[in-house]
Amino acid sequence: MRNRSLFRCRCFVLAGLLQLLCGLVLPAQGVRAVNAAKPGKILEIGTTFAPPFAMKRADGQWTGLSIDLWRSVAHRMGWRYHIVGMTFQQLLKRVQNKSLDAGVAAITVTAGRQKRMDFSQPFYVTGLAIAVRAHRENPWRLVLQQLFSLKVLALLLGFGAVLIGTGTLIWFIERRGNPGQFGGGVFQGIGSGMWWSAQTMTSVGYGDKIPQTSLGRAVGITWMIIGVIAASSFTASITSSLTVGRLTSPVTNLQSLRNVRVGTVTPSSSEDCLRQMGIKPRLFAHVKSALEALRDHKIDALLYDAPILRYLIRGQFASDIRILPELVQRQYYAIALPSGSPLRVAISDALLEEINSPHWRRTRIRYLGARP
Repeated sequence: MRNRSLFRCRCFVLAGLLQLLCGLVLPAQGVRAVNAAKPGKILEIGTTFAPPFAMKRADGQWTGLSIDLWRSVAHRMGWRYHIVGMTFQQLLKRVQNKSLDAGVAAITVTAGRQKRMDFSQPFYVTGLAIAVRAHRENPWRLVLQQLFSLKVLALLLGFGAVLIGTGTLIWFIERRGNPGQFGGGVFQGIGSGMWWSAQTMTSVGYGDKIPQTSLGRAVGITWMIIGVIAASSFTASITSSLTVGRLTSPVTNLQSLRNVRVGTVTPSSSEDCLRQMGIKPRLFAHVKSALEALRDHKIDALLYDAPILRYLIRGQFASDIRILPELVQRQYYAIALPSGSPLRVAISDALLEEINSPHWRRTRIRYLGARP
């Protein structure tokens, strides 16, 4: 009887220890998720101007897609918070040095940033887009610009050099054997040679200048063949400079940004993308300033986050700027958190529930329209 009682006692003790161990280990994540924020603490949340994800109203209150999402998460968790506006660079710095509890805006998850801070579950997937000027300029002004461009000037100078060289050669050969057509002084003789060279190349053939010597006729036959090729090449080069395609924007994809003046916002993942390609962009502190520079012909293209560009262009630059249909690079927006933040699991869990809810779909359409 005593042994049986001792056995029961040991079983009760063992069961209690197992229950205590399970309570400490298994539910740890759940307890952390619910009680991540200390009771009574007011979380300090940083944000920055990134419409339509974070915008400041006239009354000083912050609103936007990311801000509304954060409010829903905080409401789910019963957290109190205070939103502070700052520049994007300050936001990243303060998240990194743990003087903010979270950063909420249009923050892209990148490998470089992930080494310095943590991120929540991504809540929005997008990409980089290229913005160019939408309207076409006066075609006659563009034609004149192309006609007097450096490329056309170089072609004309090259064409003139060939005529001078050929005219000089035929004058040197014919000046004694055919003085009636290529005689006279140096300038008169070279001028006659250039006239013969031009009419032979263009197949006009007035017949007033004809080589008489055997060597001169051999040069003439050679020049006829070369002249046809040279005239065709010259005509093709001029035509290509004046085609409709050249009179519109030369930007069609990411690779074409190497040949134009491109701008972007700093610091941003679009800046990193351009620098990795070896492109040195013109940098702007705000996306609105970059769009104004594009409209005013100070840059030829702008690379930045697609939803932000669409929102601003639709509201302020619809008649001046358009976006190319192809997205350049996939991006994931998330909430930035200090390294080792106790809020990460709780925020990610709440985000997963929120972004799969009908409320999130309605909110996204309200800010971004039917096209995300």
